[in-house]
Amino acid sequence: AQIVRFGAGLPEPVREQMRACLRDAAAERLRALDWCYCPYADRPRNAHAGPCSRHHPTDAEAAAHRAALRALAHRAATLVADILAVGDGQLPLFT
Repeated sequence: AQIVRFGAGLPEPVREQMRACLRDAAAERLRALDWCYCPYADRPRNAHAGPCSRHHPTDAEAAAHRAALRALAHRAATLVADILAVGDGQLPLFT
C-alpha cells in the first residue's frame, strides 16, 4: 500500500514518462513476436512440408532488436532511479 501511494503521488509528467517507456518496450517486443530462428527458412524440415513461412531476421535485425530492448530497459532503470533518488543507497520511501 505504501508503494502504491508513493507511485500515485508522483507528478503526472513523471508517470507519463514511465508509461511511455513501458509502451515503447511492449511495442518493440510485439514487433518481433512472430520472428522465428529455426533452421528451416530456406529448406523444408521434411518431405511433407515447405520452408518455414515465418520471418527469419537477419543478424543485423536481431542485433538492432536486442539493442532497442537494452536501451529501453536502461531508460526505465534510469527513470526509476531518478524517481527513487537512489544516490546514497537508501530509498526515501523507506526512511
